[in-house]
Amino acid sequence: MFLAVLITVLRGESANLLSVGAIDLGIIVDATVIMVENIYRHLGLARAAAHRYVPPAGSKELSGLSLTVLRAAGEVDKAIFFSALIIIAAFIPLFTLGGIEGRIFGPMSKTYAYAVGLGGIYLNFKGREGGGILEEGSEAERVRNAIQTGLADFPDAHTQRPAIRSVSRREELYSGAFVENSPDLLVNFHRGFRVSWESAVGGFAHSVLEDNMRRWSGDHIVDPESVPGILFMNRAALHNHARIIDLAPTILNYLGVARPGTMEGASLL
Repeated sequence: MFLAVLITVLRGESANLLSVGAIDLGIIVDATVIMVENIYRHLGLARAAAHRYVPPAGSKELSGLSLTVLRAAGEVDKAIFFSALIIIAAFIPLFTLGGIEGRIFGPMSKTYAYAVGLGGIYLNFKGREGGGILEEGSEAERVRNAIQTGLADFPDAHTQRPAIRSVSRREELYSGAFVENSPDLLVNFHRGFRVSWESAVGGFAHSVLEDNMRRWSGDHIVDPESVPGILFMNRAALHNHARIIDLAPTILNYLGVARPGTMEGASLL
């Protein structure tokens, strides 16, 4: 245990790695339980004269409690050692994987991206996130492409309908001084689908897709290409391609108020 803590500190890793999958903790606890149980069994047997070992007079051999504990430990030490060795050997191939797969399993607690909020996906960048592992470049581009292609037209196995229409990059959607605060990717859902209530606050649902049993009267995260909005105006618009970001400039123009230079969109009048 001390060696495991020492290695994580030297590598600058989180202590959470020590309990990943309860592998290391399980090995430690199981080995201790087996050892203690066998010692306890031998101590119980030692109370009977038939099982008690008394060394010859003048002998320097261990006797009494010390001998009982040593014999009990010797019975199970090899079994404990080889069982732990087998478990460790079974996981060795995971740490030989390269690319994204290798980074997932070594160490396993690290992730390339995480989702929080209403369909936003953030890449785990170094410097921006605590314990980030990604650097901008070819590796981050591979992760973006993998997420976009993997989620596009992701099917609902129950209805055989696609749940996700596409995944957009933030540079395709946002601009301005605060674009860095936006998610790196945004999931665009088909009609009738949305991010779960649990996922919106950083939690996990019981399955990848599940029925919504709560009241759902409206939403703002369905892909607008699937559910386009409708704008009613009592004045002629300059064009028929209105965007939601055009509403504020249009209202300011109608009221005769100058539009701030940082405001996105354009007046429809």
